[in-house]
Amino acid sequence: MKTYDAGDQREQLAQDYADWIAAGFISTEKAQRFYRRVRILARAISRPWQEVLNVIKHDAETITSD
Repeated sequence: MKTYDAGDQREQLAQDYADWIAAGFISTEKAQRFYRRVRILARAISRPWQEVLNVIKHDAETITSD
């Protein structure tokens, strides 16, 4: 049985968002899946999804600035 690892999910979402920024565009399906994963993470850590999204965007900016 695999457990949900919020830290791993945050890192993966930040990397996915960094890739999205680099590409300049992603499909609607991928965008919907991304936002759904953000909302799942937010529920898992009991935080507002907009706050979680802002943190992920900040992480992605850090990734792209390296």
